Amino acid sequence: MMNNTNINFSGNKKVSNNNQRERNRRYKRLQRDKKRKEFLQLKKPNTLTSAVPVSVQDVIEVRKIAPNGIWEVGENLYSKTYLINDLNYCTMTYQEQVSFFGEWCRILNAIDVYLFKFTIFNKNRDMVEFKNKILYQHKADEYNLQRDCYNDIITSKIVNSKKGIDQVKYLTITIQRSNYEDAAQGMSSIEANLLKEFAALGSMLVPLDSNERFRIIHDFLRMGNEEKYSFDLKKYINNGNDWKNYIVPDYIDFNENMFFTEDKCCKAMYVNPKSYPDDDLSDEFFDGLINITIPSIISVDYIPVNKTATKVALERKYMSTQDKIRKQQDKRNKRGNFTSEISYTVSKENDDVKEMLDDVNINGQKMFFVGVNVIITANSLEELDEAEDAVSLITENHGCYLDEYNLRQREALMTVLPIGNRYVSELRSMFTRMAGILMPFKAMEMQMKENPFYYGVNKETRNIIACNRKKLINGNGFVFGVTGAGKSMTGSKLEIGSVFLNTDDDIIIIDPTFEYEDVAKAFKGTFINIGPESRNYINPLHIDIKNLSPKNVRQIITQKSTIMCGICEHAMEQDFETCYRSIIDRCIKILYERLLTTPLEERTIPIMSDFYTILKDQPDKEVHDIVLALEVFITGSMNIFNHQNNVDIDNRIQVYGLRDIGEDLESVGMLITLSYIRQKIIKNASEGRFTWLYIDEFHTLMDKKYSRKYFISLYKKVRKLGGLCTGITQNVSDTVFDKDTAKLLSNSEYTMFLRMGAGDADVILDAFEGRLTEAHLKYIDNAAPGMGLIRFGNVVIPMDNRIEKDNIIYDIFNTNFQEKAALKVAQRKEGNVV
Repeated sequence: MMNNTNINFSGNKKVSNNNQRERNRRYKRLQRDKKRKEFLQLKKPNTLTSAVPVSVQDVIEVRKIAPNGIWEVGENLYSKTYLINDLNYCTMTYQEQVSFFGEWCRILNAIDVYLFKFTIFNKNRDMVEFKNKILYQHKADEYNLQRDCYNDIITSKIVNSKKGIDQVKYLTITIQRSNYEDAAQGMSSIEANLLKEFAALGSMLVPLDSNERFRIIHDFLRMGNEEKYSFDLKKYINNGNDWKNYIVPDYIDFNENMFFTEDKCCKAMYVNPKSYPDDDLSDEFFDGLINITIPSIISVDYIPVNKTATKVALERKYMSTQDKIRKQQDKRNKRGNFTSEISYTVSKENDDVKEMLDDVNINGQKMFFVGVNVIITANSLEELDEAEDAVSLITENHGCYLDEYNLRQREALMTVLPIGNRYVSELRSMFTRMAGILMPFKAMEMQMKENPFYYGVNKETRNIIACNRKKLINGNGFVFGVTGAGKSMTGSKLEIGSVFLNTDDDIIIIDPTFEYEDVAKAFKGTFINIGPESRNYINPLHIDIKNLSPKNVRQIITQKSTIMCGICEHAMEQDFETCYRSIIDRCIKILYERLLTTPLEERTIPIMSDFYTILKDQPDKEVHDIVLALEVFITGSMNIFNHQNNVDIDNRIQVYGLRDIGEDLESVGMLITLSYIRQKIIKNASEGRFTWLYIDEFHTLMDKKYSRKYFISLYKKVRKLGGLCTGITQNVSDTVFDKDTAKLLSNSEYTMFLRMGAGDADVILDAFEGRLTEAHLKYIDNAAPGMGLIRFGNVVIPMDNRIEKDNIIYDIFNTNFQEKAALKVAQRKEGNVV
């Protein structure tokens, strides 16, 4: 009985185990089938809500909108769009690109959503906005000819570079959620990660609200009439009108292989999935495609595939290839051929599948279904054919080809626009390393739209560089370049012209070589020649006596005491003891407090002789040393600063020429000049006016002990007073290796690098670590005059700021001695110069 029981028990157990294993196998098959269905379902396009739209409004496949930019675009599908700020991929070295590509692929793998797409919109530049915000506007003065010359430069660069095309890039993500509240919460989490990841790459994502998303659709469907966009979401919410009325054109006519809007002929195409090369794509393929100079919109749709579903599909594919191998071998064995290898095609297919499995299991690759779609636009059918040929040529050069969407132009349009859904199924499975090649990055741009100045064009993209330094965190800056590289012309004069013509700001220039006398002449500024033989006088003790009051007298005493201490310290050429400072401060206090008590009508502006008289009356024994040192500045040969002002210090442009000042007066002259500049900046700040300060041959100012100390103090304070300082010098090393100037450089958001001297390359990389790389150096190595790099904060751009020699602006600012000499000779021959 016991044995039978045991036998029966053992037999039942065996049957039970077999049943369990069968159930497990059946369950695994069901799971594999489920994953396979999920895998295949991913490629299935969504269905249009209205197969035959009754009105133009029905064409747009958006169900509901929220002000924050989240749209319901399908059954449980919600999307949001982000503006992408570009980064300098094309300026990287090969090794830097490899490293960047690895990080980019990691980010692609981490985007876990239903669908995401990159949209590149090559749009017609809004010329109305362009003229209002980029071009220099006419004013009621005598300088509109010069403004037109600047505008000629800007517009010619626009037309000659990308034919008026303005490229904008977007990322749209779509997630599956059961309601808006869940979608908003999920989108917030995804957005936070995306913003962080793109910032780490060196790019930036800007979330768009619904107004901004509507503008994209409007500008494409109503290309040529972009300025007519007038949608306001708040008004729409209040009046209940259909928002689509403000977005769509009057009609859209879909034909078999193209469609028409109010003014445009359009064609939607796709890169045929079967035409992609078996090996990796070149990054030049997508770069060439998205940078066509044709009004167009291009999208790359990514559908992430679950890793488990990927493995199931690949394992199924592997089993299929193994089955092909067995069948081929069986056929050959039956024929008695036991040595022949399987066919190359099947062998290659088998190796490819194994490699893909290794990529998933070992190399961390992820699978995506990817579709590349293109819609081109033109003004006529002839132009459309030409545009299609141009785009096709680009793809064919890389082994791919374009196909038309026959009878699916509307589906393609709704897919390509950054709405967030997909209605076409022309997709190619790609692993991360191939999908990553279709990246939206090329080069950084700087195109501010709020009163910007022109700084040339991006050498890589040929787009104009437009920036307003007043909008940077810190507008101070430096210009570096060897003699002849264009420091004066490109680094300062062109910007000075922009400031003068485009703003009401004041401009002050410290000019050690008289290179800016032409600027003062061109714009009727004040050129102050500070030198023993000059009859231009500036008074270091000058104040506005009408505004002297008990409230500001203390501040004036402090300022003037600092100046006189600097002059006396230089004159005495010995250790400047504390007692000397006390005596000078006392005399200055007596001078201005006495002036304060004098009736206004009897006041006269003090000069150094007045200070000198008070100084001699002091009882201190140390006074004799100071009096003796100052004598040469009061009654001696260096008394050029002991006069009342006779120059226009209220002119918008002031140029302080220091070439003839002489070595004995150089330090004092620089110190007095800086004190005047400081007063001017403070006065302008009180009136809400900006002041631009340019210091040419910056190193000469910093070589002098007294002017160095005064300027460093000024530089640190000037930003808060509406001042923007620009130091112009030859060698980066001189600035970096000096601890004081190195701090000034590190606190400046603007830098221009023209052709550099030998040995400066490594210094640049160390000084701007993380912002400049070895790849950037090629743009300043042996660069032609007017070309180099320009930096605005973290944005670094290869710059070409050359202008045509037949432009009036070139004649005004040209500093080439040979060219100017030749011009004078020609003018004499024509009788224009005496």
